[in-house]
Amino acid sequence: MDKYGFKLYALCILSNHVHYLIEPIAHQDLPKIMHFLNWYTAMCFNRMFYRTGHFWEKRYYCDGFPPTEQAREIRHLYYISPSLTKF
Repeated sequence: MDKYGFKLYALCILSNHVHYLIEPIAHQDLPKIMHFLNWYTAMCFNRMFYRTGHFWEKRYYCDGFPPTEQAREIRHLYYISPSLTKF
């Protein structure tokens, strides 16, 4: 994503919330990234379903961790994308 600079590793859209596994280039940009993603996806879904107003249930929750914690990253990836085959 060019707007704030981050890598998207996994995404799971549910009926009232969404899970992202992202790596921001600058960790202090995470609140801006989440605000943008939630605003943009809410706008798209509202247009798709011909509705207005809030789309997502709550403000985002962040469970941040450093990229050096690879085991934690893999656990989050399986949680977000349970259909992945464990290797």
